[in-house]
Amino acid sequence: MKFTGCIVAVLSGCGTTTSAPKDASADVMSDAPPSTATASTCNAWLAAQRETDLPVVTGDNAKKRAALLTAGGGYRKIDDTYYAAWFSAGHFSASKRRVIFVLHGTTGAPEYEFADWQAPFDAQGYAFVGLRWYYEGKTTPDDYSNAETLYKRMVTILDEMDSACGTKTADVSLLGFSRGSAQSFEVLARDRAGQKRLKGVIANAGAWPTTSKPTDYLVALDTKGDTTAMAGGQMWMYCGAKDIDDSGEARCKSMTGAKAWVEKHGGTVQKLYEDPNGEHHSMPGNAAAIAEAFAFVNAL
Repeated sequence: MKFTGCIVAVLSGCGTTTSAPKDASADVMSDAPPSTATASTCNAWLAAQRETDLPVVTGDNAKKRAALLTAGGGYRKIDDTYYAAWFSAGHFSASKRRVIFVLHGTTGAPEYEFADWQAPFDAQGYAFVGLRWYYEGKTTPDDYSNAETLYKRMVTILDEMDSACGTKTADVSLLGFSRGSAQSFEVLARDRAGQKRLKGVIANAGAWPTTSKPTDYLVALDTKGDTTAMAGGQMWMYCGAKDIDDSGEARCKSMTGAKAWVEKHGGTVQKLYEDPNGEHHSMPGNAAAIAEAFAFVNAL
C-alpha cells in the first residue's frame, strides 16, 4: 500500500546540512518531575487498551492492527478517532527515553506506519505513538483533521499516557510521512508557539508544491512578517529523487522550498536527504537514511 495524494505542507533542501544548536529545544518540559512510570506500568496500561468500537480499517491494515496488538501495543479512542501506541523492550532502560509521534500519509492509518517502523524503533529503544487522522468515507475538507486538531490531540495523548508510560518526561519527536509530513510544518509552528513539546521533526516525503502556498496558519506568519515563529524548531527531511507529486512537481523541489521557508522563519533544518533512487515510500527501506535520521533524533 502506497500513500499518495494531495499534500498540504512539508520541507526540503536537497543535500544541505547545517549544524543544529545543542540547546535549541532545551525548554521542552525541562522542569517536569521525574517519571515514576516503568515498563511494567506501561505494559499493563497498553494491555488494557483494546477498544472494540474503533473506526474500521480494512485489508492489509486490519492484519497490521492485529500485529501491533500481538507485539504488545494498544489502541485507545480519542474523540471520534483513535491512536495506537507501542513501547520497545529497551525504552525504559535507555539512557534517554524517546517517543516518536507518527502522522501517516494519505488514506493511511497508524497500523501501516507501525509496520514500517517497528524494527528500527525497536533497535533504538524508541516508543511509537500513531494517530489516525483520516476519516474514511467523508469528503473534503472533513476527511482529514487539520493541524490545529492534530497538535491538540498530540498534547492530550502524551498527557493521558504519562502516568503509566512517562510520556511527559520523555523526549518527543514527530515523524510525518507524505501528507503527514506536509502537516508536520504547521504542527511544529504551533508547538513553538505553544507547549514546546517537540524536540525535533522528521519530514518524510511531503511538502506543498512551489506553485502553491502552505496552510493558512503558515501564510498568516508570512503576512505578519514573523521571522522567528520556527525559532528553536529542528527538522531533518527525506525525499526521493524519483518521487513526483500530484501536481507533477518533484517532491525534492517542493521540500527544498519548504526547507527555505522554515529557515526564513528561524527554524533549523539539519539536512534534506535526497535519495537518488528513492520513490515515495522509500525511506523505510533505506538503512543509511534511517541511520542519519535517528542520529539527528538522538543528538537532540
